[in-house]
Order: sequence, then structure tokens, then C-alpha cells
Amino acid sequence: MVKVTSTTVQLGACTVVGLSKPASETRPRPLDVFFGIPYATAQRFEQPAPATLPVTLDATKPKDGCPGIVAFGDEDCLRVNVTRPAGPAAEGAGWPVLVYIHGGAFNFGSPLERDMENVVAWSERPILAVSVTYRLGVLGFLAAPGEEGRKACNLGLRDQAAALQWVVKNIGAFGGDGASLTVVGASAGAHSIGHQILSPATPPFHKVILESGSPTARIVLSTAHQRSVSQHRHLLQYTRCSSLAGLKALPVRDLLDAAGEVWGRYDSSVEWPFQPVVDGDGGVIPDLPVKLWEQRVADGRARKMCVITGFCSDEGISFVPASAKTNADFRRFFTTLIPSLSPADLEALEALYPDPVTDPSSPYVHHGRQGAQFRRLATAYGEFAYIAPVLHTAHILSSAGAKVYVYEYAEKSPPHDAAMHGAQGPAAERHTLMSGRPGLAETAAALHDRMTQFVSSPDGDMGDSWPAFVSPGSGEEPTSLDEGKILVFGAARDDKAAGVVPVTERAMTAEKMRRMRFWWERMELVQGMGVRVNGSEAL
Repeated sequence: MVKVTSTTVQLGACTVVGLSKPASETRPRPLDVFFGIPYATAQRFEQPAPATLPVTLDATKPKDGCPGIVAFGDEDCLRVNVTRPAGPAAEGAGWPVLVYIHGGAFNFGSPLERDMENVVAWSERPILAVSVTYRLGVLGFLAAPGEEGRKACNLGLRDQAAALQWVVKNIGAFGGDGASLTVVGASAGAHSIGHQILSPATPPFHKVILESGSPTARIVLSTAHQRSVSQHRHLLQYTRCSSLAGLKALPVRDLLDAAGEVWGRYDSSVEWPFQPVVDGDGGVIPDLPVKLWEQRVADGRARKMCVITGFCSDEGISFVPASAKTNADFRRFFTTLIPSLSPADLEALEALYPDPVTDPSSPYVHHGRQGAQFRRLATAYGEFAYIAPVLHTAHILSSAGAKVYVYEYAEKSPPHDAAMHGAQGPAAERHTLMSGRPGLAETAAALHDRMTQFVSSPDGDMGDSWPAFVSPGSGEEPTSLDEGKILVFGAARDDKAAGVVPVTERAMTAEKMRRMRFWWERMELVQGMGVRVNGSEAL
């Protein structure tokens, strides 16, 4: 029987009591774990303020995440969890720190969704991990109009920034090096980190791991955009409130129930409510993310970043309607999602993703129970929402002189025999359930080992284990064989045999890059007011 004891850390006048766990067969390093340490407090729709800790804090039990669409609980939810190797840090220096920001479309999720104990226990070099809660959904990403409403925008992003500052200030007490942060996020967590990178306030980190996300991913509208206005109007209708003051006074369960109704109204079309918004001067996202990238390149911050970023092969397959049968269905999906697409845009889109009904040579021919457009729609949406933005981030940073490493996670699984959005998570944490599948376990070890190597490297240098990404640039064709190279995890594995090659290397094809550039050139259509800033009809 594994014996768990207590351990303590002193944070100012507060004694934080955590758990000390010995090594085991599934976790080869002894660990100290501290759950639910408050880093801030916040009134509803107000910015976070530093938390006051008690004389003694029981941090031995996992705490709930913040309330969201399907989770109810205490609004006072801004906490961090800390996992460290048991025993003292190296004399004169702390452990490198990995901060995890969870995903969940800004409306779901919890920091406990990723097993940071596994991440720390299997790391070849000692690291310390922190996972963060932040306000979700209507509580963290209200998009109300007017100046008062603008102050309530992007509060979840402000929570994350407050948590990062807490880590810098306090992680030394746990043996971590607050000057050596790597911030990792999956999906919305990766989008969040991207927004922190682009924020006018310089973030306290320069190394990031962006899993299936970027600041230009999906849709980042203004509160004045018609979609934001309609969604906020529906929230007021469901709550029977007429103002922000009314929303502030509601019982939290009533507010969350109404937010769930709004979510359900827009979920099937992927026009998700309660998302980060462009909030103008003085805000977290003061301008279109594509414009903020230009500023970060110009001021030199982009060049200083060290980044791992990547995507899953089949990012869109769990989001698109399964019933789409005709080209009209394909076209309708994108005109609803991106109303500013012009007729010329739509014709170009249809040509880039050939119709499997009328073109037998289309790579998107689908023989499953879903509609004939399923694979075509899933590929196009996945590239629009995730893959093109990820590669856009890699392109911008690589071109600016930053260290960039790009991966594709290709491990296929049921129900669609696909590497779906989020599939890399269990591999990145080296989940124990993978141990009975030799090929998958090797793939997980390869991904986890490289990510923790990146965390423990002061300058993010991956040496021979991962080729730095060289952007193919803005032309139609790559100009050298070194351009666009990425690592692919899981494409060549065999569960029935050990000794497989879990990692392969390949370059982005010219056809893939043509599709990426189609979406890059239209990012303004899903940011701010959704119009082309230069006024052209088609780029």
C-alpha cells in the first residue's frame, strides 16, 4: 500500500499543507502535491484582486474548477495547483516551472483534466508544474456592449495573467524558478496563451507550448459585431434582465442556466458564445490579433519567443454537422460561420476542397454513416479553426527569428479512425492507460520527453531531437527542402509490436500550404467587425 504523508510550504504568514506521495510503478518519481491555493479573488464581472490566505491552508484535496456551461459551483474559484518533485531543489537554483492553462472552448474544463503528476513524475529532468483555474463562460467572457460592458470582457484572460504573476512571485517558496516559466495550453488554453503573448503588457514568460491553438484561432469578434450583439440579447432574454446590473444580481445557477441556453442555440453552427473579444484601447485584446502580431514583430518581442506548437491531423471532425450531404450544405455552413466570405471566396474555398459528390478524385470521399460532405467539411473547418492559425503563428515567429518547433499528432482512434481535436493530451501527460499498448506508449513517451526537455532547457533549444521550423514564407511554393519541416507523432506505430518508430519527419506540401494561405489571407473576416481592413473584395 502506497503511504501518503503531509508536507508543508510557508507562503508569508500562511502554512500551506499538501500531500507527499512516494514513487510507484506508474509514477517513478516521488512527488509533493498542493491543491487549490487561491491566487486571486474577484467579484462577478470585476477584475481579479490578490487573495488573502488564512494562517493554515488545507491543500490536500482537489478542488472544483470554475463554473461553466455544464459545471456549477462557487464563483470564488481562482486557484492554482502545484506539483513538484519531493525533496529540495538544486542548491542555488530552482526547478524550471511548467504552467498549464486548460482548454474547453472558454466554457468548459478544469486544470485537473491533465495529470500534471504524471508529467512531473516522468520528466527526465526535475521540473515543477502549476495548473490554473480561470473564470469561464458568461462569468469570464461576457460580451456586453458599452463602456461598462467592456470592463467585463476577457476577465478569464485577466485571471490567467494574475495567476502567472502569482507564480512569478510565489513559486520560489515551492522550489521553483519564477524566472524560468514555460506556459502550456491546449485548445482554448493555447488561444489564451497566444492572447497573453500579444497583449500590450509584456508577459512574464518567453517559452510556450501551444497545443492546437493560437491567438488567431477560430473567431475573435468585437462586442459590436452583430453576432456578439445577438448572443448578448439572447442572454438578457433568457435571464429576463435588461442590463449588466441585473445580470450581476442573479443567483449564479440562474445565470449559468441561461448561459447554457444561449450556448445550445449556437453550438451546432460552431458560432460559440462567451469567447475572447477585441476590447479596444486599454483592453486585453486592443486590436485585431493579426494587427497585434505586426506590433509584436515590430517591437522585437516575437523574436524573443521560444515555441512548440502543433495540431492533430483531424482537428475538425468532432465539431461539424454529420448530416451535411451536398455542396449547398458545405457552403451554408461556412456562410453562417463567416458571413463576410464573398462569392469569390466561396468559389475558391470549394475549389481548394473538391466536392466528393461531383469529383470522384476528391480526397474527401466518405463512406461512413455520416453525410457525403462529412470529411470535406471536417477537413476545411479543422484547417480554418486550428491548423491554419497554428501554422500562421509558426510562420510569423519563425520569420521573425524565434525558435519554433512544430508537430502533428496523427494517432488515430475511434469513433472516426481519426486524430481528433485534443487527442494529443493523454500522450503529452504520458497517461498510464497507454502502458498496455506498446506502440502508443512509445509515441506518448516521445512526445512527453520532448516537451519536458523544452521546459527544462533555459533557452528552449531542442538540439537534434527536433528540427527548428523554417517557414515556407508567403510564396506559393517552398523554396528549399528545409522549409516547413515538422515532427509527426503516431503515424507509423503498431500497437501489437514494440520497437516501432513513434516519430517521423516530413515537410508541409505545396497543396497544404495553398490551403493554409487561403485562410491566412482571410483572418480579418473573423476578427473585430469581420471586415477586410484594406477594403478589397478578395485577397
